[in-house]
Amino acid sequence: MATVEVSRSSLGLVGDVGICIVTGHRTTNTVRVSGWSSPRWVASLLPFSVAGTLIAQRRSRRGYTIIVPWAPEAVGRYRRARRYGWALAGLAVLASAALALLGAGASAGPVLLVVGSSTLVLLLANEYLNCFGIRVSGSESFALTRVHPDFAAGLMNRI
Repeated sequence: MATVEVSRSSLGLVGDVGICIVTGHRTTNTVRVSGWSSPRWVASLLPFSVAGTLIAQRRSRRGYTIIVPWAPEAVGRYRRARRYGWALAGLAVLASAALALLGAGASAGPVLLVVGSSTLVLLLANEYLNCFGIRVSGSESFALTRVHPDFAAGLMNRI
């Protein structure tokens, strides 16, 4: 996996690469991704203060909207695993509620813990294996992380 630095002004060129950001295969399919990102240093505040981390994250975040080439099968795999993860989370809550209603209150905790932990592992593995990351890199740039090396090379040729 590679990391590519992209300035805010060149974010529009990312969708024109024609190489899937996750798989590295040729594709004409593009997906619009929107969100916000904070600098890396914000996470280092967490051991000292949760409230401080949330305030710093809120104050230092920057929004983005980017169109990326993402193959339909890769998008489908990512979304399918995400749906399964959230369905598993719902199942954990329902199973715990059912056990609590049946009077097995002591059994509800371990069920929620096991199924909840499995859900967290599934969702994190999905994000790492089937998606890419975007983080604030400088004052006017973003870093695209966990991208395929072929996509990174194609993007660097365009910029």
